Amino acid sequence: MRVVADANILVSAALGRSPRSPSVRIIDAALDGRIELVMSPALLEEIADALSRPRIRKRLSADDAQLFWPTSRRRS
Repeated sequence: MRVVADANILVSAALGRSPRSPSVRIIDAALDGRIELVMSPALLEEIADALSRPRIRKRLSADDAQLFWPTSRRRS
């Protein structure tokens, strides 16, 4: 199944602490191959932008953001 996840879902998953949170479960499903995440260049840019924001960086280090989303360091 192909799924388009909103940037907020993906950022929430990066910040997620509970494996039971819906956003983390979506990422787990993608990693397990149960779903295929489909993304546009605009969505990828929005995620990278969100992960580089100061209020997000208070909760997620640049290195952790890079692990979650490799393009996020571009705007650091």
